[in-house]
Amino acid sequence: MTLEQRKRFLELVKERALLRGDFTLASGAKSSYFFDLKMVTLSPEGAYLTGKLVFELLRESGVDAVGGLTLGADPIVTAVAIVSHLEGKPIPAL
Repeated sequence: MTLEQRKRFLELVKERALLRGDFTLASGAKSSYFFDLKMVTLSPEGAYLTGKLVFELLRESGVDAVGGLTLGADPIVTAVAIVSHLEGKPIPAL
């Protein structure tokens, strides 16, 4: 992943995922910030950059597969599986 791609990923997170306002969290607590990474991971560019970033972190680790809790992890896992295939080092999704 290039430095420009990393910078773009951070831009997307700042622009789309970090929300400011009045929020009531699942716990009932109030917050003036809310972080919703799905706004990035479910966009075409964001999904690709998320997949690249996580793939770079996992590539040399020797993992056999990538997975996580459904809904939140699904777009990330799918993006990593696709990017890993494109990079010629497939990491299956669970």
